[in-house]
Amino acid sequence: MTARLDQAFDALAADPRGFHSGVLRIEDGAGRLVWTRSFGMARADGAAMMPDTRFHVASIAKTLTATLILQLVEEGRLALSDRFSGTGVLPDEILSRMEGFRIEQMLRHTSGLRDGMEDDLEQLGGPAPNSFLGFQMAHGGLTRGWDPFDPRAALDPDAGVLNYLFDRGILFGLLAEPGSRFHYSDSGFMLLGLLVEHLTGQTLHQAFAERIIEPLGLAQTYLAWRSDLPDVTADRAPESDVWMGAAPLFASGMSLSFDWAGGGIVTTAAELARFLRALLAGQLFREPDTLAQMLDLAVPEGLRPPRCGVGLGIFEIEAGPYLLIGHSGAPGAKMFAHRESGLVLTGTVNQLMNPANWFEPLAALAIKELT
Repeated sequence: MTARLDQAFDALAADPRGFHSGVLRIEDGAGRLVWTRSFGMARADGAAMMPDTRFHVASIAKTLTATLILQLVEEGRLALSDRFSGTGVLPDEILSRMEGFRIEQMLRHTSGLRDGMEDDLEQLGGPAPNSFLGFQMAHGGLTRGWDPFDPRAALDPDAGVLNYLFDRGILFGLLAEPGSRFHYSDSGFMLLGLLVEHLTGQTLHQAFAERIIEPLGLAQTYLAWRSDLPDVTADRAPESDVWMGAAPLFASGMSLSFDWAGGGIVTTAAELARFLRALLAGQLFREPDTLAQMLDLAVPEGLRPPRCGVGLGIFEIEAGPYLLIGHSGAPGAKMFAHRESGLVLTGTVNQLMNPANWFEPLAALAIKELT
C-alpha cells in the first residue's frame, strides 16, 4: 500500500538538487502513525536524520503565535478589530508613526506591513540590501544573538530586530490599504509576539509553554535561543542543522535567534502533528467560534499558488487535487492536514532555498495511496 510512497521518498532523498536530510511523518486523525521515513545527515558531525530528530520549523511558529493571540481574544484582553497602534505595546514615539492596521489583518498578512526580514523601503524580497537579513548577511550580524526589541533604545539598529526595522523606517508607511491585499510579513508576527508578552506579563517562551506546549505534552518542543528542554543533559542530541547549499548554518556559527515569534520553534515531526491535530480539534480554544474564525479563509489580492486561502496564522494550499490546511517554514518544514481523510503530514528537508514543490507531490500521492 505504501510502495509508491516509499519510492517517491527515496527519489527525494536522491534528488540531485542536494537535500542533506529530511523527514516526513503521516498520521491518521486519531494520531496513529500511518507512515514515516527519514534520510540523510542531520548535522555536519555525521549524525543521521531520524524520524524523531528535532528540527527548526521556522514560520510554522506563526500558527502557534496566532493561537496565543486568539486565546487572548477569548479571554477578552483584546479584539481582532483592535488597531495595533492602540495597544500600548511600543513607545509612543514608535506607535505614533504606525498606521491603522488591525490585529486580524496582521494575522492574515493583509496589514500592509512590509516583511522587514526581506523587504526594505526600495525593494520587496531578495532579501533587499537594507532589509534585516540583507544588511546582516552583508555585515556579519547573523552570528550574534538577537533580541526582538529593546524599548530603552527604540531607534538603535543594534539593540534588537525591531529596533533595526524602526530605525530604517521599514515598518512606517504601508504597502497597501490595510485589508486590501496579501503581503507575507514576518514583521507583523514579531509585533504580535510583543503583544503576547505585553498582555500576559510573561516572556513569549513562557506563554508558549504554559498555553500550548505543556497542555499538549510536547516534551521535545521549545522556543530556540529563548528556552530549552527542561531536562537538558550532557548527552542530549542537538536538533538538526539547517543547510544553505552545502553550508550547515549552525555548524558555521549562524544564529537564527532573530525570527522569534515568527519562526523560532524547534520540535519533532510527531509533536508537530500532535499540535496541529489538537488545534483543528478545537482543544486549544474555549469556544468553537474561535477555531472557526482562525479557519475563516480569504483569498486576498496577492495570494499566490500553492496557497489558495489564508486564515489567521494558517493557510490552505493545493496539493494536486487535494486541499490541505496548515503552514510551511523556510527550510522546507511542513505541517498540514487533509481534513476530509483526517491525515496529518509533518516534516522538513532542512534546506533553505529548497525547491518549493518538494512536498505537494508527496502529499498528494500519500493521500491517494493511504485513503
